[in-house]
Amino acid sequence: MKISTIQILKTVIYADIHDFALKKNELWQYLIGRHIKYTTFTSELERLVRSKQLHQVSEYYSLSKRKNLISYRRRLVKSQTTKLHLAHQAAHVLTYIPTLWYVGVSGSLAIENARMDDDIDLFLICAPHTVWITRLLCVLLLEFFGNRRTARSRNAQDLLCANMFMDASLLKLPKKEQDLYSAHEIAQVKTLFSKHGSYERFLQANSWVRTFLPHTYIPTQRIDKLQPAPLWRTFLNAVLFYAQKRYMRARLTTEIVEPNQIRFHPQDARSWVLPAFRARTKALGMK
Repeated sequence: MKISTIQILKTVIYADIHDFALKKNELWQYLIGRHIKYTTFTSELERLVRSKQLHQVSEYYSLSKRKNLISYRRRLVKSQTTKLHLAHQAAHVLTYIPTLWYVGVSGSLAIENARMDDDIDLFLICAPHTVWITRLLCVLLLEFFGNRRTARSRNAQDLLCANMFMDASLLKLPKKEQDLYSAHEIAQVKTLFSKHGSYERFLQANSWVRTFLPHTYIPTQRIDKLQPAPLWRTFLNAVLFYAQKRYMRARLTTEIVEPNQIRFHPQDARSWVLPAFRARTKALGMK
């Protein structure tokens, strides 16, 4: 198989694992492997459709045996609009928190593949040494408006789940997590609010993403250096870290809860997504 054929099929297979049909621009944006010319990409995509390896309906593409994913995605359009509207409303409220520098939508909603009963995952970047200060303020605001998902929530539909907080001075993912799964999660984040160049800073810190997804936009402009956090802020953040961690201690499982980052993902999808991807591509003779 040609390199371009392998790249396109790998990209569609990865989306298929998530029960997701891709638009042409998404297929190009999330193309796995190395950079190829757009004309090469387009001609090879058309050939794969003609040879019935891929199925196309309008702007959507799927594996031929999974053409139902296209109609499934079309049915989800209305619920995506509703959820994104709620996310924008929440972001507007959260912008009043001075230590909050960035709000984005992550997870299935970021790629417009959320089921109707799904919650809304929020990814947040905080001023240096304010992760736990910011989280407390977020919790209070979302509780006040009554749309925060908690461990006690039985029906998660359209509830807001602020499940990832990162310190603006520590945005690069650790080496052990720099893989295709994390590359997708980073490339897919949909920005709702950003200041102090936080989104650009996040992408620059994780430029390794292009090793897996070569068409990911990585800004090149210079971003101002962060100023050291005052001691009182560092101290207050440490106090709130120990207080909140103690409060949630009984419910913690595999979540990452540290002074300068919070990741509430008790079930890491990486553990099944990547093995499934490797198995399916290997079965087709792809390296």
